Amino acid sequence: MERQAFGGFGTRRLVSSMAIVGAHPRSFVPFDDMTPEAFRTLALSFPRAQERPILGSQEFRIKDKVFATLGWPEAGWAVIKLAPADQSRFLGACEGLSPEPGGRGKRGVTRVRLAALDPDRLTPVLKAAWIQAGGPVADYA
Repeated sequence: MERQAFGGFGTRRLVSSMAIVGAHPRSFVPFDDMTPEAFRTLALSFPRAQERPILGSQEFRIKDKVFATLGWPEAGWAVIKLAPADQSRFLGACEGLSPEPGGRGKRGVTRVRLAALDPDRLTPVLKAAWIQAGGPVADYA
């Protein structure tokens, strides 16, 4: 893990690459733990990602397609929309991930317990969801 110091924030973690899908080189997450603010910062670090409030939660979109929702099903949780194959791969590799109950979970909708993950583990999961929703991979260099 690389670290780089920035002003009054002390040490910020440079989100390092993971063998599964790589990392976003511009993703500086100023948190060691995955908090709602860290999740928001990470989700918005992807090119063209937008945030929209909905029913007390925050949706993260690319091209009007949702790739993640923060604050669902309750505070301290998020939901990420993955392809079923990506969901299977990540469920075995990351504690804190579980399929959404019912048919949505079988279609790749995945619950994330934020306290169980750190930014390094969540980065490739969010990237896969962003790409699945139509993220322009050419912009992700």
